[in-house]
Amino acid sequence: AATAPGDFEAAQLRARLGMDVDEADAAPAELPEAAPALIDSLEEAGAPAEAASTLLGFWKLCWPPPAEADLTGYGAAPFCSVVASWTRFAEKDPTAQVVEIVANENLNAHTLAALKGEWSVAAADGGARLVQDFSRREYGGQPTVEPMLCESVLSFVGESLLLVRAGDDAEELRIFERCDGGAVQAEIGRLLEAPVKGEKLTRWELADKMRGRGGEGGPEVQTAI
Repeated sequence: AATAPGDFEAAQLRARLGMDVDEADAAPAELPEAAPALIDSLEEAGAPAEAASTLLGFWKLCWPPPAEADLTGYGAAPFCSVVASWTRFAEKDPTAQVVEIVANENLNAHTLAALKGEWSVAAADGGARLVQDFSRREYGGQPTVEPMLCESVLSFVGESLLLVRAGDDAEELRIFERCDGGAVQAEIGRLLEAPVKGEKLTRWELADKMRGRGGEGGPEVQTAI
């Protein structure tokens, strides 16, 4: 069967980044030596004219590490870091979502954070221009009306791999892997149930922390115990 432009390079890049290995920490902290040449080849192939329809679904952030990217911004709170990040493109509202798992070391618990809004794609030099217009942020299921406009360039869109150039100069590289929605939900559930380290706090210990007795860190959220 014929292969689409960039299929070979995409497979090679996936292997170099450990994306075919079923381990949460499989991706390297730095891009492998062979990665830049593969990325250049993929970006030469570019994004297809039908990039918008190709984008539909879930994409897991594989580079840079989620803690470094921190797309929702909640990983910058005290004791917190982002351990997993997905972007979803859909046809029904909210059409654009970023979903992240935030680890709070002091609470020894993971929390779900999100950006929600809408997205669009238009032709642009160097690829297709992606606009994500987020109208609200959420942490622990509690929404905050906080508009955020994110513009980037889709430098490559394949069946399993997505390359995005973000930042003011469109130089910041982000690599995403297409994911099945069911698998995403399962991973989110697993992480939310898991402690950050050791054993989970009891409900009462967690209640004390969330009431401020332990300097819990993280964004302020209401809780009912």
